[in-house]
Parts: sequence; C-alpha cells; structure tokens
Amino acid sequence: MITIGAYFAMVYFRGKRVTLFGNMDTLTRTHHFHKYNVSLVVLAVKIIVVISLYMLATNSIEVMKVQPKSTMEYVLIIDSSASMSSADLEPSRIAAAKTLSEKWLSIMPEATRIGLVSFAEGIESSIPVTSDKRVLLNELERINVD
Repeated sequence: MITIGAYFAMVYFRGKRVTLFGNMDTLTRTHHFHKYNVSLVVLAVKIIVVISLYMLATNSIEVMKVQPKSTMEYVLIIDSSASMSSADLEPSRIAAAKTLSEKWLSIMPEATRIGLVSFAEGIESSIPVTSDKRVLLNELERINVD
C-alpha cells in the first residue's frame, strides 16, 4: 500500500512541477500531454521490487549458499613437540595451530576428506582421512604438548 501511495504522490507532485514550467493548455493541445500520466507498468514493476525486497529482508525467500564439493583429500599435520609450548604466539604455538586448524576446517566443504596426524618424536595420534569434521575437531582438542 505504501508503494502505491508513494507512486501516486510522485505522479501528483511531478504534475505540479510541470505546470510551473509551461502552459498546460498549449502542451495538452499540441502534444497530447497529460499532467497526471500514470503508467501501470512502472507501478507494477515498483510493487514487484518492493515485495521482493520485503520478502528477502524478512527471510520469506531462502537464499541457499552452494558450497563446491572437493575431490581433494588433505592431511593436517600438527607438531606437538615441546617447541610448540613457546609463547612467541599468544597464548602458545600449539593453541595458535589448533585455532587456525579449526578455522580452516570450518571453511572446507562438507564432502572434503581430511586426515589428522600429530607428532612429537614419533606419531602421537592419527585420524584416517574422513569427511566427519566432528571427529577431527575432537582429536584437535586432545592434542597437547608433551
């Protein structure tokens, strides 16, 4: 309703501006000009745009984000040796590695297959390549510096 009202107000005020700049009688006789020219096509397009924007803003229209499927397999390798307890990164290197690994896992497509290996002097833990991110995140939490 607001869109229709705004459209007719625009037409009305446009007509008032036209009369300031010319002789309406002459324009009407010579060019068949009408002060209040209503275009139903323009009104219909405006209504459709406003309704679409309203539906999008109120989540009446669902926009799906399509994530690509990866055909690659990855193995995430994390050093869990004593050098990772160094505080040159806040709070430690191992905490920074875990945080970045979690962020990387969160942006990877769901179908991506990822494995995890942590090592110090030898392999501390290992998760075979899987597409289940929960298993990887749980194992990331368990990794500690020896």
